[in-house]
Amino acid sequence: MGLSIVAEELLIRYKKPNLTFETVIVNMKFSCVFLFVFACLVALSAVTAAPEPRWKVFKKIEKVGRNIRDGIVKAGPAIEYWGQPRR
Repeated sequence: MGLSIVAEELLIRYKKPNLTFETVIVNMKFSCVFLFVFACLVALSAVTAAPEPRWKVFKKIEKVGRNIRDGIVKAGPAIEYWGQPRR
């Protein structure tokens, strides 16, 4: 009901010969839809992406491999000593 009062006021205010009650309603619906779509676009553009999950599984695997490598490098001389034949 409130919409029809606004439409009648627009008809009286602009007094265009081809302006009818139905065209005013259609124009008002179009403007509401346009504003809704515009508001959705603004809201979606303002949203930032979620940060990537901090999976430390691969970092832990890399650290284990690095520790194994470092251990082999450090143990190299000891393995050579124990690997030599004794008399």
